[in-house]
Amino acid sequence: MSQMIWGPWQSKREQWRAQKATRRSNNNATTTDAADDDDRSMNDRDGSEHSSSAQEQEFLATIPIIRAASSSGLNKNGKDAAQAPSDNNNVEDDFIQVEETTHHSLAIRPDGSIACWGRNELGVAPPEGVKGDFVAVAAGGYHSVALRRNGRIKCWGCNRYGEASPPKGDDFIAIDAGAYHSIALRRDGSVACWGGNGYGQAPPEGIDGDFVAINAGALHSIALRRDGSIAFCGRNVED
Repeated sequence: MSQMIWGPWQSKREQWRAQKATRRSNNNATTTDAADDDDRSMNDRDGSEHSSSAQEQEFLATIPIIRAASSSGLNKNGKDAAQAPSDNNNVEDDFIQVEETTHHSLAIRPDGSIACWGRNELGVAPPEGVKGDFVAVAAGGYHSVALRRNGRIKCWGCNRYGEASPPKGDDFIAIDAGAYHSIALRRDGSVACWGGNGYGQAPPEGIDGDFVAINAGALHSIALRRDGSIAFCGRNVED
């Protein structure tokens, strides 16, 4: 469950959109923009979209396009299909970020939509994917977390411990997900936490500080401060 830094490669996306529009124009094709996704069936607290500001652009990082997402590993057939696609282990498309966990995988396309595959228990990996304008994804144990371009968070899947009930706000720049908890970095450097907190891995009051990066383990959380020091919380048992 790797760190999810908001890397708004918007310039790459806008270039991709412009190229796509040019191709459509050359082919004399008329199309309409994709409609916003219907969030009614998922745990989402979105507001209206807005364009990114100069301050938001400060946090942008270039993410290279991955031409095909490749997976290998357990891939049972039928309803228990796991994280590896059966078609030559590839999901063909242009992707800019991939994320995986034990039972499911996620990938973001340049248009901001999310491809999902794997076990779809509790709707964690809908095979039709998730439409939207997303810039980062994180795969938890049985839930998924995504960051929109406007700084808002969307979650879906298991919500037994509140791990798929994100906080309100549009000032988030990074996300990650543990087994039963989720964390997000705000623009002011503080960390928001929600979900299971049995080991103190997701204090509901969040974590104040001047953090620049976050990472969620299965039952613990880590955050990197601007001065280079690291903060930990959660389970700390040596094997």
